[in-house]
Amino acid sequence: MKANPIAIGISNPGAQGYRAAPVLVPANGGAAINLTHSADESETAPLFSADSKTIAFSQRLKTEPSNNIAVLDLATRTVRVLTNEKDPEMNWAAVAFTKDNRHLIANQSRVGATAAAIAVDRGHHHEAA
Repeated sequence: MKANPIAIGISNPGAQGYRAAPVLVPANGGAAINLTHSADESETAPLFSADSKTIAFSQRLKTEPSNNIAVLDLATRTVRVLTNEKDPEMNWAAVAFTKDNRHLIANQSRVGATAAAIAVDRGHHHEAA
């Protein structure tokens, strides 16, 4: 599929119960394209790879306790789940692809964890408000 994407986003978050899905908006106009058509999972926080051939996103099945990271090959529309988190207190989120697209940088976080603000110049940190 050659779509010349300008944006990816989420369609109908919660509109169909649990369902949220990544969509592609073509640069030349037209309707948004649902990329996964998944019925029993929520797919959020889509992120393009550097070469725009792959999209990473957080995926949570209705039957699973945590978010995992999945990748979608835009050419084949094949989804592959990269993590297999079973701890209900942990979640995964994609942050960035490396420039060569061979690795995905991701955060693994504990539910309810606090964020910290870190001073770049001296490394001092405090809990973010």
